Amino acid sequence: MQVLEHGLTTEERREEGRLAVELEVEMQILIPDDTFTPARFRATVQNISNRGVMVEIDYLGYGDYQRMLRLTPYIRLCVKTDQDGETRRITGRLVWLDYHGEGRQGGPCHLGISFDRAKPRQFLLAAADGAFGSEAPHG
Repeated sequence: MQVLEHGLTTEERREEGRLAVELEVEMQILIPDDTFTPARFRATVQNISNRGVMVEIDYLGYGDYQRMLRLTPYIRLCVKTDQDGETRRITGRLVWLDYHGEGRQGGPCHLGISFDRAKPRQFLLAAADGAFGSEAPHG
């Protein structure tokens, strides 16, 4: 993982700032009626706050974009730890979508994911550093 800025960025509308990062993850879109076959994407977490993250994917198809707008899916982020190669997961809810597709061609997309009980900052930084012990959180 690469921290792009030192410390927290400042945003007046947030209680705490966001930590700018570049962390590769697998993102799974969990549609309530279709949980056995989640859509999977390679994604990059670009910033982390105490309650959410912003994720970028290089390509989101128009059909997936339309389903996400209609169904407000859950999003699972999967991170492989450096230390033991284990995959850790955290699940949140899609709260916003910034789609840059041209018509029905698909394209890059930014997603805002909120976590009700989980602490994404602690989780993702610990996962990236391989710092989990026997009490690793699972989402």
